[in-house]
Amino acid sequence: MNNSELVTNGESRVHYGDLVVSEDMRSDFLYSDEAKEGMEKKIPYYIESLSENSQTAFKSDMSIFIQWCKKNSYCALPVNPIVLRRFMYEESNEKAPTTIERRLSTICKLHQVIGIKSPRSEPEISSAMKNIWEISEHEIRQAQPFRMEKLNLLPSVIDRRKIRDVRDIAITLLAYSTLLRRSEMARIKIEDLDMESGMDGTVKVGKIKSAKGTREVHYAYISPVAMIWIKEWIRISGAENGILFRTVNKWNSAGRNGISGCAIAESINRMGRLINVELNFTGHSTRVGAAQDLVANGIETTKAMQAGRWKDTKTFLRYSARLNASEGGMSEMFKKNNG
Repeated sequence: MNNSELVTNGESRVHYGDLVVSEDMRSDFLYSDEAKEGMEKKIPYYIESLSENSQTAFKSDMSIFIQWCKKNSYCALPVNPIVLRRFMYEESNEKAPTTIERRLSTICKLHQVIGIKSPRSEPEISSAMKNIWEISEHEIRQAQPFRMEKLNLLPSVIDRRKIRDVRDIAITLLAYSTLLRRSEMARIKIEDLDMESGMDGTVKVGKIKSAKGTREVHYAYISPVAMIWIKEWIRISGAENGILFRTVNKWNSAGRNGISGCAIAESINRMGRLINVELNFTGHSTRVGAAQDLVANGIETTKAMQAGRWKDTKTFLRYSARLNASEGGMSEMFKKNNG
C-alpha cells in the first residue's frame, strides 16, 4: 500500500504510511539559522500588517504548528513535506477540512515571508489535502442518521439495571442534543455541566473564535430527556467530578478512567443495534441526524448552524443533502399520488 492510499476503518481514520515519519527526520533544532532570523525580524512586521481578526488566526495557527513540531522533535521551518503531511492528518482527526486549509496557508505563508521555499506545491501536501476533504465527505455520506424518531425508542429497549446501558443512552442523547463530535464528547467533565437551570441544561464545550477574532467560551444545549439520563448516570456511577463518561467493568460498575472517542462511537452504535440489529451507526450519526431533524422541522439555517457550531453554510448543507432529496418536492408528489 503506498503512502497516498486512503483507508477508512469504521470510526477510525487510518492512513497507513502517511503516519510513518522516519527517525532521521527528527531534529534537535526547531528552525534553521535562516528561518530563526526571519522569525525574529520578518514575521512580527508581517503580523502587524494584518487585520485584527487575521492576526489572531495567524498567530493561533502558527503556535499550534510550532508547538506540535517541538513536541515531536521536528524542524518547523523549513518543514519536511512528509512531516507537514503527518501534522495535517493528525489535525484532521478533530478539525474540519476548512481549518486544515487555513493552517496550511499559515504555514506556507511563514515560509514565504521568511524567504524559504513554501511546501504548498509539494505532491505530498496536495494529495494529503485532497484526501482530508474526501475523508470528510465520506464520513458524512456513510453516517446513517440517528434521528429523533429512533432516539425516542431507546428508553423502552435498554435495561436500566445495566450501568452500561444507562451510560450509553446518556451518551447517545447528549451527542444528539449538543451535536458534539465523538472527541468532544470524550472530553466533557462533570464540572462543564449546568444542571441547575430546570429540566434542561447546557454544557461548556470549549472556546471558539468569535466574529471579532477573540476566543469565547461556547455552550451547547442539553435536552430534558438527555439531562434525565445524564443525572442517572452520574448517580449510579458515583462520580462527583472529572471526566463524565467512564469505563464500565464486567461487574457492572463504573471505573475511574474516561473512555475514548472510539468508545463513544461504539456506545452510539450499540444503542442503535438495541433498536434494530441491522442498524449501523457511527460517532457521526447523531450529529447528522440532529442536523437533518433541524432542517425537517423548519429551524432557520442560522440557528441550526449555531447549534452545530458550523461556520460555513455549505458544510451544514452537506449534512442535510440526503434529507432534501428524500423529503423534497418530487418525493412529496409521489407519496401523495401513491399513498
